[in-house]
Amino acid sequence: MVPSRVSKKISLVVDDDPFVRNLIKALLRADGFHTIEAEDGVQALGLVHEFGGVVDLLVSDIEMPEMDGFTMACFVRTAFPLVPIILVSGRAEIEPAKLLNAGFEFVQKPFQPTTFLSAVEKVMRVRTPPARGHSAS
Repeated sequence: MVPSRVSKKISLVVDDDPFVRNLIKALLRADGFHTIEAEDGVQALGLVHEFGGVVDLLVSDIEMPEMDGFTMACFVRTAFPLVPIILVSGRAEIEPAKLLNAGFEFVQKPFQPTTFLSAVEKVMRVRTPPARGHSAS
C-alpha cells in the first residue's frame, strides 16, 4: 500500500542498525515526512519500485549487508533521477567528494540533528518535483 500523498512527503530510511534507522525516522517525522524503512539495499530497491518512485527523499547508510547503500543509491538514481539522496556513514575512509560528484549528499555519523536536517533542507530545496498524476496539496 502506497502511503497517503495528501499532506506529507515520503522518505525511505535504509540502515541495518535499528537504533540509527529509528533516530533518522524520528528526525524526518518531526520535519513533516511520512517514513518507510528498509534494513538493506535490496529491501530498499524493492520498496522504491513497489511505490513506483513515489519517494520524496532517500536516506541510506553506506555500509550494509546484502547491498551497500552507494550501489543501491546508484540504482535508484538511474531509475528515478529526481529522488534526492542522502548517504550517511560512520567510516572515516569514505570520500565525500566521490559521493557529491555522484549527486548524493553526505552526512558523517555520528551527526547532530541540526546537521542532518540541514542536509535534508539542502537536497529538498534543489529538488525539482516530478510530474505525478495527483496533487500533493
